[in-house]
Amino acid sequence: GPMGEIERGASYAKGENLESKSLLHFANGGGLSASYVFSREASIYGKTMTSVRMTLKNTTNQPLASVRVGQQRLEAGMEMQPFSEVMLGAEQTQTVNMYIDFAGKIQPASFELQTDKGAYPVAVAASAGELIVPLKMDEATWNAVAKGLKGMHEHKQPLESPPGGERAEVEQKVLHLCNMYVVASDDADTFLFAGATVCADESPVLVSVT
Repeated sequence: GPMGEIERGASYAKGENLESKSLLHFANGGGLSASYVFSREASIYGKTMTSVRMTLKNTTNQPLASVRVGQQRLEAGMEMQPFSEVMLGAEQTQTVNMYIDFAGKIQPASFELQTDKGAYPVAVAASAGELIVPLKMDEATWNAVAKGLKGMHEHKQPLESPPGGERAEVEQKVLHLCNMYVVASDDADTFLFAGATVCADESPVLVSVT
């Protein structure tokens, strides 16, 4: 389109820079512990779904059966595609994928993780930067889109000191926080990033760091 090309499932952040967050501590999960990371992969379940990679660990020396998503307590408009039920042997770890449509809200998606031993309430929270997909464009398009936004979503924050350091380092810091595309700039001291919201309206989101 005139504003650039939406790239679903592309992530310009290095994998090791994606942050894993604790979801369930084994002491509260009857021996089941869980953590998650926003993998930024495309979802087969629709373009408004955000991909969540979950690591489930059985910390006990007994098997945990029927590990699954139990009751969902989602806000209006939110949807979830749970992972398929798994069985975890003693001290076994397994990675599963689930998909959540946050409906553009920053509210967490609340649900229960369930095993044959019990049900445990958990919540997956997405920061605004994870509810964005990269939007591929050049600098001229970035400038044109920025003009079109008319400051509606604009937020300017001068940095105390220039970014300095390696270009790649600054870029990775931003990409760690926001799932965006790095726009090549003619100005060595300007960093441009472009994305679109994951929700149905796909509004452009632009970031400039100077």
